[in-house]
Amino acid sequence: MPNVRTPLLAQAAVALLAIGLVAATAALNWIDDDPRGGDATSAILDRARHLDTELNTLVARTSGFQLVHYDGFTALVQRLRRLEGDLRRTARPDHRTDGTLESGIEHLVESLDAKRRHAERVATYSSTIVNSLRYLGTATDRVAAGLGPDQARLLTSLLTSTLRLQVLPDEADAARRLADRVRRLRASGNLSADVDVLLQHADVTFKARRALNIEMAAFESVGTTTLLSDLAARHAAAYLSRARKLGQDKLILMAVVGLLVLAILGTFQRLRRRHAQAAQARQSLRAVLDTMPAAVALFDSDDRLMLRNDKLAAFCNTIGERIAQGIHFDSMIRLAAESGAFAVPREELPRFVDKVIALSREADSEVHLPMADGRHLLKRSDRMDDGRMIRVLFDVTRTKRIEAELRTLSQAVEQSPVSIVITDADGHIEYCNPHFTEVTGYTLDEVVGRNPRIFRSGFSSNADYERMWRTITSGREWRGDFHNRTKSGALIWEKAVVAPVRDDSGRIAHFMSVREDITARKQQEALLYRQAKYDPLTDLPNRSMALESLHALIALAHRSGRRVALMIIDLDDFKTVNEARGHAAGDALLQQVGKRIARCARDSDLVARLGGDEFAVVLPELEGRQEARGLAERIMGRFTEPFAIDGPGVSVTLSIGIAVYPDDGGEPHILMRNADSAMYRVKDTGRNNYAFFSEKLESIRRYRREVESELAGAVERGEIRVHYQPLIDLATDSVIGAEALCRWTNPSLGEVPPDTFIPLAEDRGLIVPIGREILRRACADAARWRRQTSGFRHISINVSPRQLEAKAGFPELVKRALDETGLPAGALTLEITESLLIDNFAGSVESLSRLRDMGVGIAIDDFGTGYSSFAYLKRFKFSALKIDRSFVRDLTDNQDNLTLVHSLINLARALDLQVVTEGIETEKQRRHLVRFEARIGQGFLFCRPLPNHEFTAYLLERAAVAEGQCLG
Repeated sequence: MPNVRTPLLAQAAVALLAIGLVAATAALNWIDDDPRGGDATSAILDRARHLDTELNTLVARTSGFQLVHYDGFTALVQRLRRLEGDLRRTARPDHRTDGTLESGIEHLVESLDAKRRHAERVATYSSTIVNSLRYLGTATDRVAAGLGPDQARLLTSLLTSTLRLQVLPDEADAARRLADRVRRLRASGNLSADVDVLLQHADVTFKARRALNIEMAAFESVGTTTLLSDLAARHAAAYLSRARKLGQDKLILMAVVGLLVLAILGTFQRLRRRHAQAAQARQSLRAVLDTMPAAVALFDSDDRLMLRNDKLAAFCNTIGERIAQGIHFDSMIRLAAESGAFAVPREELPRFVDKVIALSREADSEVHLPMADGRHLLKRSDRMDDGRMIRVLFDVTRTKRIEAELRTLSQAVEQSPVSIVITDADGHIEYCNPHFTEVTGYTLDEVVGRNPRIFRSGFSSNADYERMWRTITSGREWRGDFHNRTKSGALIWEKAVVAPVRDDSGRIAHFMSVREDITARKQQEALLYRQAKYDPLTDLPNRSMALESLHALIALAHRSGRRVALMIIDLDDFKTVNEARGHAAGDALLQQVGKRIARCARDSDLVARLGGDEFAVVLPELEGRQEARGLAERIMGRFTEPFAIDGPGVSVTLSIGIAVYPDDGGEPHILMRNADSAMYRVKDTGRNNYAFFSEKLESIRRYRREVESELAGAVERGEIRVHYQPLIDLATDSVIGAEALCRWTNPSLGEVPPDTFIPLAEDRGLIVPIGREILRRACADAARWRRQTSGFRHISINVSPRQLEAKAGFPELVKRALDETGLPAGALTLEITESLLIDNFAGSVESLSRLRDMGVGIAIDDFGTGYSSFAYLKRFKFSALKIDRSFVRDLTDNQDNLTLVHSLINLARALDLQVVTEGIETEKQRRHLVRFEARIGQGFLFCRPLPNHEFTAYLLERAAVAEGQCLG
């Protein structure tokens, strides 16, 4: 709090003495010359002197913030205004003077008027400062509870500097620096509303302080004291001159002495008032200090306590009663340490005390004091120019707790296994953690101030980013995946959560993004997707993706009114290539087939591998069926060219089925089923062709599916039966054996033709249990018939290629059947087709060789229908040869057939093979065969295939007839 300046008091005292001396002399002359006029002028000048002195005193008290109210100041201003009027009237020209007194009084009036105006402005600025100081004191407790560490430190500096600059002698440079600092802080806009209000009051205080200093300087520069002394001297000199003329020196001397006594008495009276004012200023200062939330202490240049507030004792509760005025700061710290006030280990306490004392002697220093009761105090020291020290203690327990929490949070963020990025409200990066640098390659310095768009890879649309920005700026959280690019240019996937961060006022101040690198997961998902949607061998879409695409294209065609065709392509006899050339060759063939089909298709077509040797082509946006027909013909034309596989080239043919949306179905699975049905119809009718789906084809296909479904359990249900067709000795017309033929009668399907269910059983692997059942029954029946008749010698059974496969264990199965039924191995002939040898020569030869070693006869069926029959006859020793019915059918009408059959019989005889001709239906055919010396035949001429019981009766009847003929 500023004191009344000593120069001002000294000048006033000297002036009063001079005025008294001069006024005494002047008064004698004035009174003698004109007692009434002299007394009036002296009285006015004396009033002016008293009012000027009173004004100086009030201004000193006002600038020292000692006035409780300003009523006395207002009254003094009114008195000064009246004095100015009286002085103007006194300044009228006087015949007894030389005119200089009147001009001096006029000048005095102007000076007093200026001084009065300065005094009024001093009062205004002083009251502003007092009000702001009171507000700062009362509002700090409320504000400090909600401050963070940085704002608490700001408030500490602010309160200390405000106290220092408003209560103690003015330091213009320090005040200017602090005021500039407050303005910058307010302009930053990063403060809470309460702190902003405090800074506003502080700013007002500093501005008022500067204005007060200016007005005080202007007030003190008005030379009323000098003017009054000069006027008094002029007035006294005139009257002293007249007094000498009248010889009244004694009276003048008495007057001077009296005036001196009065001046001295007035001086002592003012000194007493100043002492009272100083005491009142100290009380006001103490009241202001006690309202502060911090402990404040003022130490002199010797570091002894001069002034403190009550909170110092409360903060230092262990030595509160021992903190008295005059105590040395070092002693106060050591007393606190000895009383156990600090939470410092005993062995470290001396070093801690020395550190606190040393730092506390430095200007603008801070020391953290951990207290034994759990509190944390922050001590700040500021040195003034005259060597005195202001020390302030703040309770920063809550701040320390917040700092610890923030430190924990900061460590968690710094050590987080995910990337964390914080931006300002405009999206400019302010912070990123180390994991972000590890993932992206960007350092914090490289990204601070930049927009996260620098990480964009270009694979995400601007619309996606705009939706994210709208979401977070509206105050909501956004979650999603970013496809970003690192500093090195590598692409990464990040799963991100971006959320707004609000300040104390609820406004969005920042955005925080938490990002997890999911590149490996995305790559795995892409790999799994490719594995789920693409064929690994041909790299073509698989069945799942084909169905998805077909579904989408059907939806598009529904809107456009166009057609979509689905083409199912299956390789004919792929198994032959796979088994003859190996699986590696088969895989290579499938890869080349996929490429060749793709080259034939349009760019808009989808080529897929459905599995095995089955492919599909989806043709979108068709006008009609002709486009699908053109593609099918183009593909089949390209497949006339052999494929270059290791070794000889491989030629394959195709069976293609086509279904068209919406004619053949409105759903993908229906189109797939119908195209598949059309393809199988091509298979059934000769292969190497294409066909569109039709209802007739579907009914055939439906029947085939029903056959397949019922065939699966036919053996278990006892629906498989064996019919027998006799083998006739053409020379004697006797029954020498029979061929076992498989028949199937189903309750719902009725009698199913063998050429319908046997190929299906072959394809589905059902021929193995069916063949096992036929073998068991035929062997048992043949053994029985051999016992019942003497002419029945052997039984023939057709064998499927599937039965001869090594894994089926067919030779063991035959041996078990022979052992169980007692049929000799030589009485069993197994009939195989020459195509079996072509398709699976190595496996067939091994099984057939084992059967021959057992004594089982092997006959080659349908001889003459294959291109390599003679080669196989040479490589494998058969026991019989069956001439196909196609040769016998035209035997009587075709000379070529006669020649061919005769040649086959001669060939078999040369190879020591028994010849069996099948399909004999006329007597003429029989006679030709007898002429060619064919020994055994079968056909409808002799007997159609009969069930077991009918054949038994037929056999016994023929045996009885033959026996009767022999007896006769």
